[in-house]
Amino acid sequence: MCLFPMMMGGAQQQQNAAAPPEVKSHQCHLYIIAILHFSMAIMLCIVLPPLGISEIFSALILMCTAYAMNFCMLIFYMIMMIMDVVQYFSAIGLLIQRGDFVRCYRKELQDKCDPFEVTVLILFFVFSIGAVVVSFYAYRIFKAFSIG
Repeated sequence: MCLFPMMMGGAQQQQNAAAPPEVKSHQCHLYIIAILHFSMAIMLCIVLPPLGISEIFSALILMCTAYAMNFCMLIFYMIMMIMDVVQYFSAIGLLIQRGDFVRCYRKELQDKCDPFEVTVLILFFVFSIGAVVVSFYAYRIFKAFSIG
């Protein structure tokens, strides 16, 4: 329902209209993160399709959360992003531990390692950390707005 704002109930539309500027600002930041997440997820679909599709669902969850200004769903999104940080850190760390990181970019491991895939994983690792930080600040503001 949150993907179709016209179908939302009147209470949700009134809450969005009555939101203070600081809440609207964090809502806008979450929209930007969601668009970045969606576009990077499409890029990840090229490299690893199952992982990319799950990231598309994560971006849709963030889009719904931003529209509804729901702080509980932001906690769920932050947990998903922290799991991504651990997953991407493990994959990149394993390459570094084995000493294959530089050899991957020199194309010495053509059958085992794709430089584009490693680059996308590094980008998602950095993005996931940034998404957790931005969503945490939005969580604090949304919670204060919903309680107060």
